[in-house]
Amino acid sequence: MKKTLGILILTLLSVPAYSAIRNSEIRDLEKEIIKKEWPACLTPNNYYDQVYCASKVYGVVDDVLNDQYKNTVKFLSKEQSKSLKTVQIKWIRNRDDKCAKIIDGSVVLDLSCSTKLTVESIYYLKQIERNPNDFNLLLNEYERGE
Repeated sequence: MKKTLGILILTLLSVPAYSAIRNSEIRDLEKEIIKKEWPACLTPNNYYDQVYCASKVYGVVDDVLNDQYKNTVKFLSKEQSKSLKTVQIKWIRNRDDKCAKIIDGSVVLDLSCSTKLTVESIYYLKQIERNPNDFNLLLNEYERGE
């Protein structure tokens, strides 16, 4: 009983640590993409620059996501590709629900939210490609948005 309790406690303590590491890796990935494509947008100088950069950066990470998706599916079986596509469609709906709203007939898109979720998606696709034996585990995390 004590051994089981000890394992449970260790497991619960490791989840926040894993989450913090993953979040750090996602932030680093976003910075890497921005540095490569729009280095001036790492430190925008004013509000105009922030708006301009938010738009440019989202466009870049969306392109990177599309390229990464195409690359990742090359390494998957047909069944895995189908599962990934299902999760990807759910992810798009989730991103749209979280990051876009209609206010007084106008669509308001939170670009920082869209960028963050898109970079998370890139992260999971890269992890799936690098760790094919963990496909189901990674796909479940990706689907839950962990």
